[in-house]
Amino acid sequence: MANFDRAIEAIIQKGMAEGAFDNLAGKGKPLDLRENPFVDKDWQMAFHILEQQGFALPWMDARNSIEQEFQIAQQNLTRTWQWRCEQLADGEDVGLVEEEWRRAVSRFTEKVTALNKRIDDYNLLIPADVFYRPRINGEKEIAAIQG
Repeated sequence: MANFDRAIEAIIQKGMAEGAFDNLAGKGKPLDLRENPFVDKDWQMAFHILEQQGFALPWMDARNSIEQEFQIAQQNLTRTWQWRCEQLADGEDVGLVEEEWRRAVSRFTEKVTALNKRIDDYNLLIPADVFYRPRINGEKEIAAIQG
């Protein structure tokens, strides 16, 4: 597969060098990605009107909610880690500081478990694999926050 990718890239590069892409319609203008290719043409207008009014498909709302809650959980754990580092640098009681960190990790782990359940449910709703949301690896996220 890597050889195929390199061959395609070589063809594209050759075409660029020969000017094959110089006179394309819309050159220099941003792409219009508002049209959803997964929506039946007969339903395009209905979905456009719903979108303009702030509505989305249930699986889209589910994904947005998951992402927002995960971001908040990450921010909370990051703030607690930063607080922990500051407190230890200031010479605060190590036992109390570490206990608060353990509680924060426990809350984060519980949230990740709940979010992973919701991710599993979300992945059953999506209309195409391109929208698949991998489960959250809590241990990896905690390690990343700890640096």
